[in-house]
Amino acid sequence: MAQTSAEKYPQVTGAQIKGSATLLTSGDVYEKMKDLVAQALARKPVRQ
Repeated sequence: MAQTSAEKYPQVTGAQIKGSATLLTSGDVYEKMKDLVAQALARKPVRQ
């Protein structure tokens, strides 16, 4: 999943993800992240 996210959202760096970790306590942000991940997975088959 990390590779898929990096490919689809190259502007999102590890530092930004760590920096926004505290924001994940907010329900809105958490739901948006879940939606983004769900959309990405729906568009691109997961290779395991």
